[in-house]
Amino acid sequence: MGKPVKVRDAPGLRWVSRAGGRFVARWQCRTDVVEAGFPVKSVKLWEGVEPTKEEWGFIADTCVSLQQEMLVFSRGGLPVSVEFDGTLTSLMLHYRTDPDSPFRKLRYHSKVYYETLMGLIERDHGAQPLTELKGRLFRRWHEAWAEGGKTAVAHGKIGMLRTLFSFGASIMEDPECIRLKAIMSELRFEMPKARTERLTAEQAIAIRAMAHKKGRPSVALAQAFQFELMLRQKDVIGEWVPMSEPGVSDTFRGKLKWLRGIRWEEIDQNMVLRHVTSKRQKLITVDLKNAPMVMEELAHLGERKASGPIIVNEADGLPWKTVRFRMWWRTCADACGVDKKVRNMDSRAGGITEATAAGALLEHVQQAATHSDISMTQRYSRGSEEKIANVQQTVRSFDFVAEKARFSKPVVNKFLCVFKEPVSYSDSTRKGEDAYGLPNHLQRRPRRVRARARQYQARESAGLAAALLRCARLGGCLLQGGQQPWLQGRQGRAD
Repeated sequence: MGKPVKVRDAPGLRWVSRAGGRFVARWQCRTDVVEAGFPVKSVKLWEGVEPTKEEWGFIADTCVSLQQEMLVFSRGGLPVSVEFDGTLTSLMLHYRTDPDSPFRKLRYHSKVYYETLMGLIERDHGAQPLTELKGRLFRRWHEAWAEGGKTAVAHGKIGMLRTLFSFGASIMEDPECIRLKAIMSELRFEMPKARTERLTAEQAIAIRAMAHKKGRPSVALAQAFQFELMLRQKDVIGEWVPMSEPGVSDTFRGKLKWLRGIRWEEIDQNMVLRHVTSKRQKLITVDLKNAPMVMEELAHLGERKASGPIIVNEADGLPWKTVRFRMWWRTCADACGVDKKVRNMDSRAGGITEATAAGALLEHVQQAATHSDISMTQRYSRGSEEKIANVQQTVRSFDFVAEKARFSKPVVNKFLCVFKEPVSYSDSTRKGEDAYGLPNHLQRRPRRVRARARQYQARESAGLAAALLRCARLGGCLLQGGQQPWLQGRQGRAD
């Protein structure tokens, strides 16, 4: 990079030249806002010769977030409500100020994010009267917003419009908002691709070691909590919010207070952590003795404190600011060779993926991750390519002949009839069943295999039960229906 480049949508960005053709990207707060008490004066975002595409995105996103947080602080509160004039800007103003608006119930950082989206929409289309908005126009807006692969940004803006029109229809009872809400409910837009990146156990260990090497053991401890306990970053390091936000705190920085991070008093004498999560307000209870990474990092700290935040910045002894923590984590990750696409937020997905790969039941992982819907746990369980390859390899290596040799012929036939026509014997006396007790209607129903296996285990053979469970896991939905194509060519070996 021969000279500093102006980055679009990066307000407050400043470039500083260094020796050897290097540059430093910094976000700079306005002087008047700093004098008014805003706690962040300047933030170093990047240093090097030429940022990558991912680094450009990080610089722009961080600048927008910090700029909006600064503007919210500088206003000293919500703007004064005025009469609705029928424009998008006026609708946004009423959404911010109306006493019945759901915006008032949002948490601080959610408000900042919504302010960012509304600011971007207002800059481009704020003066647009609602009467001129049509479904076709929304599609053109989305296409323009999504240019350059910014599908996630476009998706966020469309979601913000849906929220605004819903508020205008339900609270303001504005006819145009009612019309626009109906139009938006019928429109479908391209969704951003789901993240597939995850942090592996090896990478988590390497980042912890690098954090110690760089004198930041708090980053190593936070990484251990995030990965092994599958916690969100906010639940580990907490967040700084204005004094006016709900919540009681004993940790302060200027006009800000700290909330929602893990605390020493939440760990009892038996090393059991009890913490209320930030998103769903669910109580989790975790025995830390079953988390070797966490125990190893706690051993590094030596004597435990009686109370207070667990994860604190070594520089000032206070909990980390989110931007600073992410920058230090990225520094450690880069030093370990972790892909730029993998972020600290992927620690949670990495822990969930490792748990499912190790054989933990998805329902149990759902409880550990505090997901309300198991489909969300499935989304977090990544690494599908490796899992598919593992299933294929396991199926190929499954030896029916060896399984047959372990049991007598009647027991083996009881096992084989799950997959093919039952072998009947002359002593069969019960209509509708094969000679060994497996009803015909269950022979190709893997959903019932586990229940039947439990009966076998209680009655006859623990080994047969294990074999049945193993095949049920291997086959999954492939076993439902008629002949199983992946078993063709194998049945002859087992006869």
